[in-house]
Amino acid sequence: MRKKRHLAILATLLVINGASAFAHSWYDPYCCNTKDCQPIPKAAVKVTAKGYIVTLAPHEHPMLAKETAPHTYLIPFDIVRESKDDDFHACIYPGPETMRCFYAPPVGS
Repeated sequence: MRKKRHLAILATLLVINGASAFAHSWYDPYCCNTKDCQPIPKAAVKVTAKGYIVTLAPHEHPMLAKETAPHTYLIPFDIVRESKDDDFHACIYPGPETMRCFYAPPVGS
């Protein structure tokens, strides 16, 4: 009985880790380490003539968890990458001041 329970726990962990790896798999390797690429709220993103302005509060991205104030980033249109799930994603690495990559849904989505 104990062996079956251990196998069930192991199988559950593999499924959870596999789903996590799949969700993370479409980020470009340059952009993503382990937790630095995450979906962000659509309300945090504004489109301007110069590009996207993204303002994230500390609780809106794991890499900002230790921050006490929001961070604002300007991402020019020519470096925006296409999102694979029609959401916005921010890759913040190596620190809170650097948005390494930004993913946006295709225009019109």
